[in-house]
Amino acid sequence: MTRGLSVARRVQLLETISAQILALGDGLLHRAHSETALSLERLAAERDRTFNQFRHFADVLREGSWTNAVIDTAEPQRQPLPKPDLRRVNRPLGPVVVFGAGNFPFAYGCLRRRHRVRPGRGQPRRGQGP
Repeated sequence: MTRGLSVARRVQLLETISAQILALGDGLLHRAHSETALSLERLAAERDRTFNQFRHFADVLREGSWTNAVIDTAEPQRQPLPKPDLRRVNRPLGPVVVFGAGNFPFAYGCLRRRHRVRPGRGQPRRGQGP
């Protein structure tokens, strides 16, 4: 989904998601409380943690050190063989799936999960099953 997006567009996407999480206000907390029975205080802390994670990822993208760029310049006069110009940079591969405990109600890895017992957790996309 994000492979062809520029860094600026990825930053914008992460910042938009974080802003929309906050824009949901207390309705998000009350919905999560009715589905999980976690306290509103805990849910508010979880919402803030998730918001801050998205903002942090946007800041890291914008800053750029995550690419770990290395430029090893050529030495054409080196003996016994010339040294070529070598450049290395980390590039994103795409989505990564990590299976783990689901005890963070607003974790970004759970945003699109659907569950029949808790239908409020995610809505089916058009054309998908119940």
